[in-house]
Amino acid sequence: MLEASENLQFELAVKYRDRLRSIEKLRDRQKVVGSPDSNYDAIGIYEESGNVCAAFGRIREGVLIDCRFRIPQADAIFDSDALLTLICEEYRICEDIPAEIECDFDISNNDAELINEYFADEFGSGITFHKTVKGDKKRICELLKS
Repeated sequence: MLEASENLQFELAVKYRDRLRSIEKLRDRQKVVGSPDSNYDAIGIYEESGNVCAAFGRIREGVLIDCRFRIPQADAIFDSDALLTLICEEYRICEDIPAEIECDFDISNNDAELINEYFADEFGSGITFHKTVKGDKKRICELLKS
């Protein structure tokens, strides 16, 4: 949001602000999104007119407890390498590393394996990273990117 406003993209900044407020409202209500034993992260990628925002949601004990946003540089090309970098950068600063990450975008087996190897090397254990296609996990990914 701040980067968009600094780049004089005020309409985009307003959209990001409104999305942040929506997620904050959900977090304030501690939205139950799954069974009490659900512990995973979800990633939603929002793209519009070349602008990208990645939302990382943390679901612990079936409750959406946190949502973090990352916005790549406005002029950067957002391809699979940029996505992998964004994911690795996000988790480098996290203290609570999930065993499972769900997303609603296509990821190649090779990219999923690269992320798994990174997590194993960096944090001592790998992760399950895959595209979710239906159910509560799909709904959370859609919520994060809306």
